[in-house]
Amino acid sequence: MTRITFDLGNKLWELGDHVTAAQTHRESLTMNTAYSKVLSRYEEAQEWSEFMAFIDTLNERRDVWDAYFDELDSDMLSFAADTTGRWDIIERFFLIAIDIGSKQKAYDLLFLLREEFARTLELTRGTVDEKTVIDTRVAALESLKAHPSNTLPQARIYAMTDLLAQIYLGKAFQPNIPRRKSRH
Repeated sequence: MTRITFDLGNKLWELGDHVTAAQTHRESLTMNTAYSKVLSRYEEAQEWSEFMAFIDTLNERRDVWDAYFDELDSDMLSFAADTTGRWDIIERFFLIAIDIGSKQKAYDLLFLLREEFARTLELTRGTVDEKTVIDTRVAALESLKAHPSNTLPQARIYAMTDLLAQIYLGKAFQPNIPRRKSRH
C-alpha cells in the first residue's frame, strides 16, 4: 500500500498536479516510506511551500520516519527555509531527530546530526543564529567526549573544532565586545 500511494503521488506529479501529488506523498508517510526522492522532485520544481509542508508532516509523523532522518541535504533545507520563511519547521526537524538519536543512544549519529544542523543554520541567506550554531557544535563535541567514537572520521571532528576556533577567534577581535578588566 505504501508503494502504491507513493507511486500515485509520483504519477500525479508527472501529470502536473503538484498540489495533489504533494498531499499524496505526505499521506504515504503514514505508511513508512523513504522520502529523499520526493524532496528532490519538489526542489527541481522549486515547490518550496510543498517541500516545507512535507518536512512539517515528517515532524508530525516522527514515530514513522526515524529510520530516514539522515537523508536530507543542508543546502536544500536551508534554501527551502529561506524561501518560505519557515525556519521553525527545520529547527523542529533537527530537534526531533536529535531527540530520537539521544533516546537510541546513537552517539555517532548525534554528532553528525548536530554537525548538519549547525551547517544548515550557517547556510541561511539571512542573519546566522550564531549562538545556536556554537551551542550545537559544543554539544556535539561534548557528547563525543563523553562517548568516544572509533568510527567517526577524525577529519570531521577536527573540522568542527576548527570551525569553533575560528568563531571564537573572530569574536576575540570584534571591537564592540567589552573587555574584561584584569585583576592585578
